[in-house]
Amino acid sequence: MMAIKVKPDEITVSSVLSACAHLGTLDVGKAVHDYVRQHAIKMDIYVGNALVDMYCKCGSVNTALEVFFSMNRKDTVSWTSIISGLAVNGVHDNALQLFSRMLEHCKPTHGTFIGVLLACAHSGLVDKGLEYFDSMEKHHGLVPEMKQYGCVVDLLCRSDLDNGGNYVLSSSTYATAERWDDAMKIRQLMNDGAVQRPLRMEMDSTKVCNHVTVHPVVIDKVFLG
Repeated sequence: MMAIKVKPDEITVSSVLSACAHLGTLDVGKAVHDYVRQHAIKMDIYVGNALVDMYCKCGSVNTALEVFFSMNRKDTVSWTSIISGLAVNGVHDNALQLFSRMLEHCKPTHGTFIGVLLACAHSGLVDKGLEYFDSMEKHHGLVPEMKQYGCVVDLLCRSDLDNGGNYVLSSSTYATAERWDDAMKIRQLMNDGAVQRPLRMEMDSTKVCNHVTVHPVVIDKVFLG
């Protein structure tokens, strides 16, 4: 296309940038970005989102932030791309700060919460992460899917691998997501004594309780043994 001097449009530029993102070719992505600026190609929301995604996936977080804040219009994809990109690149605090700002402008998606939960997991914010998880359906009408449950398991396991309570939560979370083999593996670790079992709760003998609710996760008595 360039050889025959055909000027690419915004769709073509976005596609090329997406390819650069998946291949991790930062040098080519930068060259495309320079071409956009030098040839007055419209920086619409699609080109902007593609640039943010490309720079994040190539590890150039500062440039991704510059592009993001320079965008005149931002949609859910824009916010999700920068939040997830910051989380993956270890800039956890900024990812959570931007999520708070996002809520002032647009509604988050399932993908947004993957980035948020990842940021919490890598920064050790277990309680905060569970609050975000709980808010998905309660405040945003998003029913958690397999990927979000996986993020919660990662969140709990990263917090303290020797904490029996976290293993119970992880086992229940796997079961809720119908990952029965993983749930039984966690259960087997507890039976083998690899981790300390959580203390039993003293219950009033006059009241019946078949399960315990911790945040949004229900732990049936079968997991408590």
